[in-house]
Amino acid sequence: MIKQALALSAATFLFIGCSSKAPDPVRLDGGSDVTINQNLLLRHDKSVPLDPFLKANNWTYNIHAQKTAEGELFKNDQIVRLFLLAHNATKIIIVGSDNVTGEYQAYLKANGVTAPIEIQPVSSINLQKNFVNILFFHKTETKDQR
Repeated sequence: MIKQALALSAATFLFIGCSSKAPDPVRLDGGSDVTINQNLLLRHDKSVPLDPFLKANNWTYNIHAQKTAEGELFKNDQIVRLFLLAHNATKIIIVGSDNVTGEYQAYLKANGVTAPIEIQPVSSINLQKNFVNILFFHKTETKDQR
């Protein structure tokens, strides 16, 4: 009797598990015939992989940025370097005029930067109010500092 009940429940689970329909493929823009793993399109990673070399060493880096007339804060070729440094930094200092430095700070925070950001206001850099200097710092912890 017990064997029959187990066999019946196993058969039920087998039929239920095999009867579900596979998800429909995601339609790509332009009606492409290329197939792609649907999970790659549906997965949204919201983290930046941290660099083991940058995490293991003390370093500083400096980026100059200028807000354009269109409102862009960074050039396209600066974006990857900016976020690699920002997400691996333990401290960030933004030097520039008050109205522009706040925009840069908000941009970094809105894009997941967790390092403390300090603002150092100055009247202008190279006589330009839309120019900022962003300093990135990383200090490794030693056993004495813990």
